[in-house]
Amino acid sequence: MNLRIMLGWLGSWLALLALSVFVTEGMHYAAQDAEAGAMQTSLALSVSWLAILLMPLGLKNSVRLQLVVMWAALAAVGFLLLSLLTGHSPPGTGGVHLAGGVLVLILLFSALLMLIRGLTSSPFAALTLVSLIVGAFLAAPLYLGVVAEQFSDRMLVANFIVAASPLSYFAGIIEYDYLRTTWFYQNTSFGGLRFEYPDVAVTSVVYLVIAMAMLMFSARHKTFKNVGKV
Repeated sequence: MNLRIMLGWLGSWLALLALSVFVTEGMHYAAQDAEAGAMQTSLALSVSWLAILLMPLGLKNSVRLQLVVMWAALAAVGFLLLSLLTGHSPPGTGGVHLAGGVLVLILLFSALLMLIRGLTSSPFAALTLVSLIVGAFLAAPLYLGVVAEQFSDRMLVANFIVAASPLSYFAGIIEYDYLRTTWFYQNTSFGGLRFEYPDVAVTSVVYLVIAMAMLMFSARHKTFKNVGKV
């Protein structure tokens, strides 16, 4: 990388750190004593999503795996640094494990963005569609709680809905039962249901396999488009 590109990456990385702290603190501004698990998962989610919005120039249209992994790794390191500086780091090796989850989720989000970006001519439309898809999965326990309640005798249904949310992935890493906290207990049906959080190792593998499949499809699609122009 030349100096200009390196400065661009550094600027994006610093902006990622600053905005992640701002968003995380803003999400819990009204709470006087936010739980440690809530702050940790919120910070992880903020870094994961903002890393997509603040990708360095030129990376959004790239399907080069090494660049995507490099940016995801930098964002994960940034998350670990922030969690230590802000005091939101889980005890022991929990912060490292959560940083690994951030890395995995950024790879997944990046692959989705590049896949959709290759299918549309509008970067804004691609980012909007990715936001809607991610938001739908993230909020699954909120609007699908009624479905889980209808099948309360089948724990598999509740488990599937819980596993659909990336927030459950982060919560599973630090063993934080967010669906039984006060707010979720009052606004979802899961507080009174039997369910299990997804296995972290299995979810990580699934996320990585899906990300690799989307990146490979994006690369092949781009190759076909280039061949068609010849």
